[in-house]
Amino acid sequence: MMNLTPSGRTPQEYDLEDKSIVKQQANSNKSDQWRAAIAAFMSKVTSTIGCQSIPLSWQPVLNGNSNYIACTDGKAIYLNPARFSKALNASIKTGNSGLLAPAISDLKGACYHELAHILYTPRFDSSAITMLRRQGSNVFYAFNMLEDQRIETRFTAKYRPSVPYFVAMTVNHLIPSAKAPDQVAMLHLLMHGRKFLPKSVRDAALNEHLTYAANLGVDGTIPAKLIDQYVRLNDLGGKDWQVAFKIVMDFYAY
Repeated sequence: MMNLTPSGRTPQEYDLEDKSIVKQQANSNKSDQWRAAIAAFMSKVTSTIGCQSIPLSWQPVLNGNSNYIACTDGKAIYLNPARFSKALNASIKTGNSGLLAPAISDLKGACYHELAHILYTPRFDSSAITMLRRQGSNVFYAFNMLEDQRIETRFTAKYRPSVPYFVAMTVNHLIPSAKAPDQVAMLHLLMHGRKFLPKSVRDAALNEHLTYAANLGVDGTIPAKLIDQYVRLNDLGGKDWQVAFKIVMDFYAY
């Protein structure tokens, strides 16, 4: 006769469930340990490169946004654990550390990108950024599109070994995020200034954009000219700001 508990389940079923819970908890603890170790390591790396203390932490939600990849306030770097958890959990579950390698590349790219903002983008409370924010969120988004390309260009020129990590970020996140035709056409506006990307990738994005722009009856060559001008600027917080502001407004108007 099978022994049943008051709930109608066998002791063996409870035993299996307990073991499963324990295993899940162990994996969860390992994930937390991995994240803590990664954060500590990348904080040391970015602090060393940046010649300043740069804290790094995991934040599932930042300013109400749970879909971001990484972000900075100009002083610290924040990472979204959900954007890197799939490979981490698979690696822990299977014991195959090789599964973690692509996620680590993405994570390094995200950290280096935010570090580049800390090093090269005017502070959020600066007069330049304040002026931009007053123009509205769409203008600020246009600025960020240009600024991402400028800071990555400067960073990769100075730290050439970082290039593969920026390429990984673009290939694994930026390109796959473009689904609709207008989003695919927008990739050119996001990638033209990233000259470290394979030329074939940038050319494909350009062709998509030129076709889309021609169908709208607009000159699709304009963005590349504006991006090239902007990427060459060095002192956004000083002598280059007025030029930068005009380029941003022209880019937004396009």
